[in-house]
Amino acid sequence: MRIRPLLSSSSITRENVLDHLAICSCMGRLGLLVGSGFSKAFAPNSLTWKELLEEVSKAFEINLEKISGPNDPMPKIATNLVKEIIQTKGINLLQARSELKQKVGRICSWLPSMDVQKKIGIVLSDINPDWIITTNYDAVIETMLADRGIQLNPDDTFSVPKDYIPIFHLHGYRLFPDSLVVTEEDYLAVIRPNEYRQTKMILQFKESTVLALGYGIGDQNVQIAIDWSKNVYKNISKHVANDFIQIVWVNQSPKSEPYIDHNGIVVQEIDDLGIYLEELQAKILTTKKQIDKLKKGMSEAAKLLSEPNETGINNFIDKQTIRTDIIEKVYKAGVTSITPQVHFLSKCIDKTWERSLPHGAFEAYDQQLNLLLDFLIAIPLFEIHPSLFNYIAESLDKLARYVGKKTGQSYAAANSWQKRRKDIPSDTYDELVNFSQNSKSIWLKEIL
Repeated sequence: MRIRPLLSSSSITRENVLDHLAICSCMGRLGLLVGSGFSKAFAPNSLTWKELLEEVSKAFEINLEKISGPNDPMPKIATNLVKEIIQTKGINLLQARSELKQKVGRICSWLPSMDVQKKIGIVLSDINPDWIITTNYDAVIETMLADRGIQLNPDDTFSVPKDYIPIFHLHGYRLFPDSLVVTEEDYLAVIRPNEYRQTKMILQFKESTVLALGYGIGDQNVQIAIDWSKNVYKNISKHVANDFIQIVWVNQSPKSEPYIDHNGIVVQEIDDLGIYLEELQAKILTTKKQIDKLKKGMSEAAKLLSEPNETGINNFIDKQTIRTDIIEKVYKAGVTSITPQVHFLSKCIDKTWERSLPHGAFEAYDQQLNLLLDFLIAIPLFEIHPSLFNYIAESLDKLARYVGKKTGQSYAAANSWQKRRKDIPSDTYDELVNFSQNSKSIWLKEIL
């Protein structure tokens, strides 16, 4: 089963954002980027970035207002704090940074209540992200995913046993103060090109749909993540579903429907993170049931391909609803190898040629044409296996001489071609033209 990029949809609604996230979760392609707003939502005594630095400055008896401007970014304020600690305590730069980070680590000891841990832990486990990357220093997520989450620090490799969820602390963990990313110098180290954590984060973002929780609009961490996601390794297929969806808490009157900001981020406003996560949980559980049912249908359809029989072949040719169902469940979803797919189709094509043998049996040509058109119309070009496309194009070329309104040709097939050719996607149609030119397919070129 393939996941289409959310931004390729004609419209983006709250419902199809939830649908997209649910499918990504079920297919192991959903990642969470978690910021301080997440801890704030579930551990009431937690602090924002600004509140944290205010507490640190009080501990060192430093007036924060005197060393920071109203628009200064938090890392710059932290750097200024380090400078003040050097002056007031008469210690060197490394010692001052160390003391600052130790104080930050001690303050960030907040945890959610046991009830919240259990409740949101079940929700997160059902959401089942493939990975979690957090810029938080605390252990709020770990306590919620006590049985499934594995904490990873900046120097750890991004690898955990199957069925466990890696929780990667991009900016360090409170019990390892030296790992904390607090000052401007720390941030520069994080975005250094050779940093393992940066490279790993880029790859995770490029290969997954990212759901950002606990960040405000314009947050520096989100901006860096978006830049890595969109502007590095640009040659990755545009058909890969690596959408970036940000859930933003607003104090009152959140917009009910999502919107796309200037960075191409899908933004959904909420006023309660717990309720939204429960809504997503319910959608994922429903989607899992639907996928399990679909997989059962796929298995039955795939069995028909691997063990073709006369009844199955005739039904595929004569009943478009059955044909459409099999194309959707097997050919489009790619649940079997290509060999049985082409083999079954060839059996069906052979049957239509057999039907055309009696004198005047021109309807068989129309049957074969509609069969081939159903494939070309239903499956996007980038999802058609080259072997399958080549077989369809060759079959269409062989059939084309019998499509028309001359003696010995099928009028019905000519009418079907004129009616349905416009439904072939333009890129698929262009590829047919390209095939006819390169293979010198005279008959196919004539009807195209």
